[in-house]
Amino acid sequence: MKPVVAHVITGLNTGGAEMMLANILAHHQQSHFRPVVYCLAEQGPIADRIRALDVPVYSLAMRSGIPDPRAIRRLASAFREEQAAVIQTWLYHADLIGGLAARLARIPVAWGIHNSTLHGNASGRGLRLVIRACRWLSPVVPNAIVCVADSAKVAHVAMGYPSRKMTVIPNGFDLTRFRPNPDVRRRIRAELELDGSAPVVLIAGRFVPLKNHRLFVEAAGIVATQHPEAQFVMVGDGLDSTNRALTDWVEWTGHRSRFHLLGRQNDMPELLAAADLVALTSNTEAFPLVIGEAMASGVPCVCTDVGDARPLIGDTGRIVPVGETVPFADALGELIAMPPAKRHALGCRARAKMEAEYDLARIAARYDQLWQSLATGVEPCA
Repeated sequence: MKPVVAHVITGLNTGGAEMMLANILAHHQQSHFRPVVYCLAEQGPIADRIRALDVPVYSLAMRSGIPDPRAIRRLASAFREEQAAVIQTWLYHADLIGGLAARLARIPVAWGIHNSTLHGNASGRGLRLVIRACRWLSPVVPNAIVCVADSAKVAHVAMGYPSRKMTVIPNGFDLTRFRPNPDVRRRIRAELELDGSAPVVLIAGRFVPLKNHRLFVEAAGIVATQHPEAQFVMVGDGLDSTNRALTDWVEWTGHRSRFHLLGRQNDMPELLAAADLVALTSNTEAFPLVIGEAMASGVPCVCTDVGDARPLIGDTGRIVPVGETVPFADALGELIAMPPAKRHALGCRARAKMEAEYDLARIAARYDQLWQSLATGVEPCA
């Protein structure tokens, strides 16, 4: 039987790290390890997706806020019972609790870092304390620290994390799920009652301040005036007509009929295939998943200059300074005004870049190599 890799994650609601864990686990049959997942708090919809892969998921049902130290012993006992060979943690709370539990059980552990900056992410006192504790413990608790982006490594080394323990493994993408699909494009546009030739700009992500949806709406309002055919699709938790703040912003643009507020959707590959452009207006990200998914779908992107977005997008889209509404609108307008063939060529270059550098199978194999090194007592980042 394969040795066990135990994954510890803070929660399993929809988010970048949670989705990447599920994506990596989709390749567990090719791994040298048998996975099991421990969720510190709420399980959420990603738990169901993981269980569908025949991967067990257990919850410690911790309350939000400062971690319960008793969870460390409970988790250490679970690791011993599973005879885990290596531990992989995801997000700060899991790094702290899972890392200490791994040390108590004397099992090698790799931490996971999924933020490039803490702006907008560390507003709660409990989280600030957890991050401070992780910084203090980072030289002694983890055997390795996996950063999802080069920008995340740079930021955390500056905080005091040891560079010698850090390695960068970027997010990977399922290029069979996210791909150009003209048939799906036509069908989704028909379902949304969008003109087949209308430029469609899509933004995806839950309604939280760090995503800065207000900037998107304001920029889209400018674009709508300049390009009367353009349509704007907003997807994610809270991006629906029940969100009063969002609908007020949209009404203010004077172009309410051009905005399609879809809320949470489970068919992102199809929605991306129907888009002409994808936007991301975040104030902070490490490695934005939706940008990689869009590029894999052959869709050019306009993105704020956050995390590793600039090297990810390269010459296949546009990068805009964080928080700048008019430059964002200008970038969207530039790509909308492009001849369709030229915009299509950008999308083809984006797809080719994902195939060359970010195939999910290749990224999953890199995690597997890391775990093999840890399980055999090799310091992989030394």
